[in-house]
Amino acid sequence: MAMELDQKVLRCVRDQYANYVIQKCIKCVPSSANFFTIAGGAVMVKKFATQTTAMSYHKYASNVIDKLTFGCHHDRQLITSEITAAGGGQHSDHINHELQDMMIDANATSVIQRMVVTAEERQVRVLVDVARSNTTKQMRYTHGRCVIAAIERFRFLAARGTDALPCPGYRC
Repeated sequence: MAMELDQKVLRCVRDQYANYVIQKCIKCVPSSANFFTIAGGAVMVKKFATQTTAMSYHKYASNVIDKLTFGCHHDRQLITSEITAAGGGQHSDHINHELQDMMIDANATSVIQRMVVTAEERQVRVLVDVARSNTTKQMRYTHGRCVIAAIERFRFLAARGTDALPCPGYRC
């Protein structure tokens, strides 16, 4: 069963109805008994990690990526690292362009907003730098304004020492 799920999961996350099954598995299985471990080990996370950016733009797959915040710290960081391309903190024009596009995309913006509260500090700095350098462009789009608001809210709460995590169903 696990092997069959492993082979079909990428197709399922893009399916209008099957993505809910994957989301439920991610959300309901405790981190200690990680869904990815049950369904074929780190192979499942690696499949997502290599396609996270593309999946973030997809209407249904973006919801699955969004739910990965319920996974363990290592899994979240693997996904976040792929999106921010945090290979040594290098910022290339391609990375900045990709993040700019994600910040204004209707589906990918929810992934970016969730990353603001789950990413490591260096990864949040990448998001803040890209948003700050493109504020004018971001403000022209509803979804861009939501990302900027999420970043500002996170920075405000972090400065106050308050828990910055919004409720699980939060969206701008």
